[in-house]
Amino acid sequence: MHLEYPISGSSNIEVAAVLFTKSVRVNIVNFKGSTASPGEINRYWGKVAERYAQVGVMVEWVLKDKVTKPSGIGNLVNVYGSGGNAASWGLPNKKLSDEFKKIIEDHGTKTGNTDVRVFYVYEMGWESGVVLTGILRGAAPAKTHLDSAQSGYENNILISGRDTGIFTAAHELGHLVLTTNVASSTGTITHLPQTEFRNIMVKSPVHTDEI
Repeated sequence: MHLEYPISGSSNIEVAAVLFTKSVRVNIVNFKGSTASPGEINRYWGKVAERYAQVGVMVEWVLKDKVTKPSGIGNLVNVYGSGGNAASWGLPNKKLSDEFKKIIEDHGTKTGNTDVRVFYVYEMGWESGVVLTGILRGAAPAKTHLDSAQSGYENNILISGRDTGIFTAAHELGHLVLTTNVASSTGTITHLPQTEFRNIMVKSPVHTDEI
């Protein structure tokens, strides 16, 4: 399968055939209370599809809008519970928060993991009881970051509808589909396409508002 993909950067627009060697199916849930509109979300995931097509990965998505949150879930959803190395970005053995696990159990992919599920909420935090300095736009706990008791909760992404950037979705998906979890890794699929001469997995000081 291939896609006719326009390449910019010259006075004449060229068209290249993209050979897809991998595919990712994404199911998106936009909860009530999230300020991200369907138009914004589809635009962001259009950027995801565009960037990943450059390395032969087809990204397809389906969006459900204005979904009712599980009972007891407020506007702020934390990614991790307290303890278990939650405060350390790169360390393993993290434990998901009860509210994130509840969302996954009710609306996500807990078993099988044949797709990626994305949840847009109003606001998100990193760890229960911890106030972050700065803005947290998204999180995608990879299997290598979770403790063994969290098995089955992989392939789920949490994104802040209030603060999301144009490349947040592309960045978070990368944490799940890369063969390693090192942001600066190079190689086959681990070397993601550049956006404005930079890798979408690495924040540039000039463009931190985009990821």
